[in-house]
This record gives sequence, C-alpha cells and structure tokens, in this order.
Amino acid sequence: MNNNLIKIDYDNIDVEDIMRQINQNINNRNYSSDDLRILKKDLSISSLEGKFDLTKLEQCVALTNAKCTVQKASVIKSHRRIIGPFIVFFKRLIRKLSYWYVQFLFDQQNEFNISAANSINAIKKYIEQEQETRNKMLDVLSSKIEILTEIVPKIESMERTWQELKQAYQELYNASQETHKACQELYDASQELKIAYQELYNDNQRCRTAYQELVNANQELRDDLRNLSGNIQENKVVDKLNSLMKMIDEYRRIEEITAARMRRIEQYIKSGDNSPSGLVKDSSPSNVPEVIDMDYFLFEEKYRGSRSEIKDRQRIYLDYYRGKSNVLDIGCGRGEFVELLVENNINCTGIDLNLDNINYCKDRGLPVIYADALEYLQSCEDASLDGIFMAQVAEHLNPNDLIKLIQIARKKLKTGSYFIAETINPQSLIVFAESFYMDPSHIKPVHPLTLKFLFETEGYVDIEVKYLSPVSEDVKIPKLECLNDVSNIEKFNAAISHLNNLIYGYRDYAIVAKR
Repeated sequence: MNNNLIKIDYDNIDVEDIMRQINQNINNRNYSSDDLRILKKDLSISSLEGKFDLTKLEQCVALTNAKCTVQKASVIKSHRRIIGPFIVFFKRLIRKLSYWYVQFLFDQQNEFNISAANSINAIKKYIEQEQETRNKMLDVLSSKIEILTEIVPKIESMERTWQELKQAYQELYNASQETHKACQELYDASQELKIAYQELYNDNQRCRTAYQELVNANQELRDDLRNLSGNIQENKVVDKLNSLMKMIDEYRRIEEITAARMRRIEQYIKSGDNSPSGLVKDSSPSNVPEVIDMDYFLFEEKYRGSRSEIKDRQRIYLDYYRGKSNVLDIGCGRGEFVELLVENNINCTGIDLNLDNINYCKDRGLPVIYADALEYLQSCEDASLDGIFMAQVAEHLNPNDLIKLIQIARKKLKTGSYFIAETINPQSLIVFAESFYMDPSHIKPVHPLTLKFLFETEGYVDIEVKYLSPVSEDVKIPKLECLNDVSNIEKFNAAISHLNNLIYGYRDYAIVAKR
C-alpha cells in the first residue's frame, strides 16, 4: 500500500484525520518551505473550480423544472368563418375518442418528469453542500499549510542548531577526555617527583652525616696536630689536613646543590603544574628560545663554579655602577652580580630566560624578572638605564640578536653610563676543550675585536677590553733554561711563550663601553 495516499471517507469526513495524514506525508517526503508554497498554490479554490461548472448545472435544473409537466390538451380554435365551427367540432370529437388511449401515457410521462426534476434538484443541493464543505476544507487546509510554511523553516533551523549543539558537545567531550588525560599525566608526574624528592632528601641526609663526620675528623686531626711529638713530620699532617678540608668543601658544595634541588622540587610539587614554568607567576615573554631538555641549573651548579667564586671574580665591575639607581643585569643566572649590587646599595633588576635561575634568585629575595632581553629593553624608556651588565651571555646569542641588543641598549642607556659584556675568550684554545663545547646551549664564540667593533660602530666611546681568568702557570709549557750552548734558545722560548698565550691565554674577556 502506498503510504503517500490520503484516505477520505466521504460519508464521515474527519478534518483532523486528514490533517494528520497530510503532516505524516510531509514528514515522509521531507517537504521544504518552498515545496509547501507550491502545494498551497495547487490547492487554491480558483484552481479547483475550473474542473466543475456549477452555474451551467443550475441553468439546466431551472429549465428542467420549468418543463417537467406535460400539458394534456390545449384549447381548440379555428380562424375560418364558414367551415371553422365544423373543424373545431370534428377535432374535439376526435380528441374525445382518442383521449382514453393517450391519457395513460401522459400521466406516466408527467410522473417521470417530476421524479427526474426532483432527483436533479436533490443532486444540485448535494453538490452545493459538498462544494461548501470542500471550500471549508480548503480554507482549513490553506491555514494549515500556512502554519506548516512557517513551522518548516523553524524546524530546519532547529535541526541545524541541534547539529551544531551535537558537534559542540562532541568537542567538549573530546576536550574533557584530553583534560582527564592531562590530569592523569600530571598525577603520574607528581608521583615521580615525590619519589625523586624523597631520594634527594635521603641523599641530603647522607651528605649531612658525611659532612659532620668530616668535621669531627677534622677536629680530631687538629687535636692530634697540637699533640704531635717531635719525630712526626708536621708537613705531612698539614697536607693531610688540607686534603681533608678540600673534601669538606666538596661535601659542603654537594650539600648546597642537593638542598637547592630539593627546594626546587618542593616548589614544583606545590605548584601543581606539569612543567617548571609553574614555579613562576610572572607573565612569560613571547620570544622564548627552544629549551634544551636538561637540568641546566644543576649543570651550572656543578661546572661553572660556586656563587662565592663568581662573586669574587665580578667585584671588579662594581666601580662602574656605584651611585647608580637603575642597573640592568641581562642573563643574571644565579644572581651573583645582582646580589653584589644589592649589597652595595645599587638599585638593579636582573632578567633571565631560565626559570630555575629566576626562582632560585627569588628565593634569595633578589629583584629579578623572567623576561627576554630584547623585549625587556624595548619596553624601557629611552635614556632610563644607569648601566647594563651582561656576563657569559653573548656566546648564547645568534649574531643578529647580539647586534640588535647592542643597538637597542645604546638608546636606553643614559649618557655616561656603561655597558659591560663579559664572555668566553676564543683567542685561548683551552676554552674550547674546557668550557665552550661542554655547554650545549652555546651557539658561537665572539672574538674580542669583533665585539669591540660592534660597540664602536654603534657609537659607544672609551671602549676597553679587559682579559680575565688567567690559566695557572703550572699547566703552561715551561721555558728552557741553562742551555747556553744552544744558539736559538731565545727564539725557542719566545715561541713557547707565544704557544702558551695561544693555548693557555685568558679564559674570559670583558668589553667595557661607555654611552
């Protein structure tokens, strides 16, 4: 059976049932609003009335009613004067003689005509009633179609909204799954950090115990030294004591590194973040270089030297910044020079891109900011800085960034202020074996003449090159002596001196440039 057909019981017409079937067909056929407008036009009364002519039927019914009764006879007359009466007499006689024969036919014909006229009148009345009912149905259908025409676009809009909501829900569900996965990873990372913290704590305790044992042993040795008899060589005991003190200093250094690592891991766990960036709440710079996946803080603690050693080396720069109120330390690291400036009542700010260094400095109460050098300098007002210090940073920059930094720094410095840049000295070959290639974050060494040239071309004055960190004479090649019979001994020793300077020259140098 075709589901698109509409069943109508003409004896018992149910408009609601018809509309239900129409709605069902609309849903089955997926009518759009344009389809409904066409359907409404097809169902208009004017288009349906052309299929049946009711006016012509009314004319035929009127004519039938007028002629349905057959007259039995008319008055017999004649216009002839002489024979007229005879003709009338004979016609009346003939009518009377034949009336008995045709009367029955006339009566049946009249009955049939009246019955036919009544039937046609009844049919006309039925058709008029049906047409009136049809017109009412068409009015109802038209109003229903108008409603459907308004509803269908809304249904289509609701369908589109539903699809959008469904897609949004799917995206939200996927995001929640990713969030759940990230939370699980964060939880696993926190568990690993707790284990690492416990191991470091145990190592720290062992270091403390070993340190205390060394202190006790040192005291015992000192007591033994005071009680020495004359037959014991004092210099051996002193050497042993010095060796023990070196061991104590090494254990103290290990204890300091372990304590710093423990403090950083504690902050890491408390922060609830899945990366070390959780330790710092400052706004992050946009120009952050690719981070090498290693513990750079521990690397520097182990190989750069202690903070006290670095501070002692950097004291030579203090005189350039005395009496200043706004000094910038670019790449402040563990904050040795910032601490020197603070201790000498010099207002300063340190910036660095290593989050561990920033948090380490903040733990010590030093004024530091997590920032990129170029971005920070560009944010400063022109002629607002009293000085710039940059130690062991130039070898970490690509040439373009280094040149840009020197250019911008000159605009930000006040007249008469100093820019001091300390870096590795590539004129000494020992630095490549000892330090430069050991640090994976180093990009390129900068020759002192190149760096001096960059400052000169940007307009800095009174530029001075200071060579620092000399190599111990003990490791240099000794000169030849007491060989008077060798004719070229002086040239040989001069070559040895040149070779020593080439291989064992100063490890570092600093450019001191004035704005």
